[in-house]
Amino acid sequence: MMKGQHFQHKTDFNIEDPATNNHKVSFPELETLELSYLNSLIPRIWDDKLPHHSLSNLKTLTVSYCGFVKLVPLHVLKSLNNLQELEVRCCNMLETVFDFEDLNDYKEMVSSSVIVPLKKLRLRYLPKLKNVLGNNDRQGEINLVSSLDGSCHQIEELMTKQKKEDNEDKKIIFSKLEFLELDELPRLKRFCSQNYTFKFPLLQHAIVSECPQLTIFCSGAIHAPLLQKVRVTRTWESDRNIWMTDLNATIQHRFTIQEVISTTKSMALNAENVTMIRDVFPKVETLYVESFKDEGVTFPYSSLERFPMLKKLYVENSSFEEVFPSQDEILDFMGKIPSFEELYISDLDQLKSIWKDDSQLPPIHQCLIKCLEVISCHSLVKLAPSSASFQSLGRLSISGCHQLVYLVTSSTAKSLVSLKWLGINNCKKMEEIVLNENNEGVEGAIIFNRLERIELTNMPSLKMFSSQSQTFEFPELEVIEIIGCHEMKMFCPGVLETPELSRVKIEEYEMKWMDKGDLNKTVEMLCSAKV
Repeated sequence: MMKGQHFQHKTDFNIEDPATNNHKVSFPELETLELSYLNSLIPRIWDDKLPHHSLSNLKTLTVSYCGFVKLVPLHVLKSLNNLQELEVRCCNMLETVFDFEDLNDYKEMVSSSVIVPLKKLRLRYLPKLKNVLGNNDRQGEINLVSSLDGSCHQIEELMTKQKKEDNEDKKIIFSKLEFLELDELPRLKRFCSQNYTFKFPLLQHAIVSECPQLTIFCSGAIHAPLLQKVRVTRTWESDRNIWMTDLNATIQHRFTIQEVISTTKSMALNAENVTMIRDVFPKVETLYVESFKDEGVTFPYSSLERFPMLKKLYVENSSFEEVFPSQDEILDFMGKIPSFEELYISDLDQLKSIWKDDSQLPPIHQCLIKCLEVISCHSLVKLAPSSASFQSLGRLSISGCHQLVYLVTSSTAKSLVSLKWLGINNCKKMEEIVLNENNEGVEGAIIFNRLERIELTNMPSLKMFSSQSQTFEFPELEVIEIIGCHEMKMFCPGVLETPELSRVKIEEYEMKWMDKGDLNKTVEMLCSAKV
């Protein structure tokens, strides 16, 4: 969405539109630009031949719900001479806001300063953001005028590491920054890991909250002569202003263990700090368990007892072979571990199973889960035991799990009464979604009562949704997308009921449902058309 002084015009940047792909295009009067729901890796409106004056009057840029990995390259930043406000939110793939990694950008950074005329920078809900500034291999000074406000769950440093250079004399100047806020950044350890000298000549107010690992602001010297107040809690009602000799000393004084315990709502648990945690964290709702890399390491299940209000659990970048032990192994913890609602598992290369499959009792922590997402667990051979029951699960997403041959058994499928969205992507060995484990007839139909959308993409071995002659009912299903599943010739051999189905898409072919059609015949027809 773009808004100018005298007009408002909506443009779709995902299509081949001459108005946005012409190298001569310019919007010299444009003051407000909104980019929403765009799926490209970089904004297609930015072009290396963009005229210098094309966005020269732009004052406000808002980016939301986009699939960008990098947002603003240096050559675009130079042309945004009047940019005052930048807000980026809900972009789940974004890793870098300002990208200076190009070789030409590097050479220019060495030879000159960059003036960014921002007065406000807001960063919210960006789960993969790792840095605000890209690869900062440069000399000289950077003048940034900004205020930082974000919930960027994977940001580790606001400025990335310098490569093989002496940084002691390097100065970073935030020349007009008046207000700095760092909020809900559970992985932020410091503003910058390098030994830069930071200057904040106009900084008056700083807010630091929900950053449990931030024990020091930066390694180098800090000059903030006008800084009057550091607010260390989120709400004004519970405001406690403290100020010591400098920002580093203030951060160190503020982040005692008791202060972290009483305020933080999100936290990262890793191999370094897990042995030091002895307290209960009464307000933590989001926990990241990460970086357990030792061979044979086990998931620190007992530590979950210290987070009684836990709602979201992320398990990432570790060497666990399983996550949850069986109930008969942890009887001492029954009733003490919180029943969280969302489980996200990613980049566990050694993971064989999420739930242990040798217990006589049903697996723990699956009845109340509402969202389950598993990404890049290449050794995972089974999503859950056949005794698992996911009665509350509303969203299920699996991607990059190449050892999975099927998703769930028939008995588990019958428990998915709350599932609304099912997405399976890039699982190379998956042959079917629902498996009849005993090759016997399942009593009654399998009914997905609330399932509205199915997306099956990039699975070269997938033959059908289920190979069993079973009745499947999808009373609320509206959309099915099947892309990159070239072995799939039918949906399933059993009876299908899809009264609300309105759209079927296979590769580039799409069919709108006018009446109660035959899904199997439609899949067969569209699959034949793509051959």
